[in-house]
Amino acid sequence: MELTRQQIAKINSYLPLYIYDYEIIKRQISKLRKCLPANTEIFYSAKANPNVAILKTMNNFGLGLEIISEGEFLAAQKAGFKPDEMLFGGSTRSDSELNLIAHKNIGLISLESISEVKRLNKIAKIFGRKIKVLLRFQPDERYRYGNSLKDLDKMLVNFSGRFPFLVLKGIHEYVQSRVYSVRPFIGQLDHFFSIISHLEKKFDLTFEIIDIGGGFGSARTKEFSVPDFCKGLNFLLKKYGFKKRKIILELGRYLIARSGFYIIKIIEFRKHGGVNYLITEGIVNNYYAVKPDKLSKYFWPVDNFKMNIIGHKSVKRGVYPVLVCGQMSSLADIVGRDNRSYFSLPEAKQGDLFIIKDVGAYGLTWAHSLLGTRPIAAEFMLFNNKLELIRDKVEPADLLNYQRIPAFLRKKQIL
Repeated sequence: MELTRQQIAKINSYLPLYIYDYEIIKRQISKLRKCLPANTEIFYSAKANPNVAILKTMNNFGLGLEIISEGEFLAAQKAGFKPDEMLFGGSTRSDSELNLIAHKNIGLISLESISEVKRLNKIAKIFGRKIKVLLRFQPDERYRYGNSLKDLDKMLVNFSGRFPFLVLKGIHEYVQSRVYSVRPFIGQLDHFFSIISHLEKKFDLTFEIIDIGGGFGSARTKEFSVPDFCKGLNFLLKKYGFKKRKIILELGRYLIARSGFYIIKIIEFRKHGGVNYLITEGIVNNYYAVKPDKLSKYFWPVDNFKMNIIGHKSVKRGVYPVLVCGQMSSLADIVGRDNRSYFSLPEAKQGDLFIIKDVGAYGLTWAHSLLGTRPIAAEFMLFNNKLELIRDKVEPADLLNYQRIPAFLRKKQIL
């Protein structure tokens, strides 16, 4: 994406901001649809980026939608999704969310414990409505997400008799995120499909819907190979006789990450202690990558960041190793989350615009927006080379609208 002078002038008053390229989203969906088996449906995971314009884009392309909260349900409705086009996923619903599912008759819900099954059955009875459900399987008992094989064995005994207000439609497995290697993923699916066959024979049932999760990785330096995955999936569907089952594929990052660009203004290019610092108007407030500690496997290496100073050509001469940071005195406010995360960038001056690319997923949604009480980024969509505002900038004054000072604090206290 290259911005014209007119476009830069248009967005200048909205900084910091995100831009999402519609054509890139379209390209990612097209890649999948070219080779996915006919019985496979794509569901967009709203948590990756729940902006209503993004959701509307997915709706226009005929995707289903995976949601995890009431807020995402409301955004989905505004974007044109019908309840029966939604899957309520995520981890462990509250009673109020289960009430929402029953009241609005959301198409599917993935349940991950016997207690959750019991709670939903009780709520569905109150509404006098049967709810379609999936049971989430977790092959590794070290994790709290989903049911173990032992749990499923207990749960499936006379399921329809014990839980008459739940209609068991299928089974769900979501194991990991940011997957780049196809072979282990297909190996995991092979294991999952074998478990399905075992359960169907043991309990004399058929899972009409098989949700295989997703988690396809997409970054600047590498991307999950969809053609190779489709070959492997087709082989497994034939092997296990699942060609007539409905296969659900949940994807977020793969569909939206490459489309996103985060643009901020540069405050200073500073040299201190032999280090070049590029100081910007906000990293952690509007863009956040997980710190490389206990979650190191989710940390994006330096070479996964594609960035530049707008208007500067990428040439080797005049390029410096730079530490890019925001205004907070914290290691969290550094791109790369590490004092050794240097990037080769041209020397910049105050007022230049800095761009981070491939950040359409989990950029603004993971950000520490209230830290420092600074503006929350605006969002634009690029369509036919025109920029359309899809979320206005939230100014610091706006953040005060929902705060209150109680009466007992309105008088000064004397100690």
